[in-house]
Amino acid sequence: MSVRMFYDIEQTFLYLVNDERGCSAINTAKFARY
Repeated sequence: MSVRMFYDIEQTFLYLVNDERGCSAINTAKFARY
């Protein structure tokens, strides 16, 4: 459950980074990894 929570926080952080810098490639790579 801790891993799930960490995963959600990581996705939220990546979403914020994606919204700020537009790094959709990194977000897509992370999403495809899990």
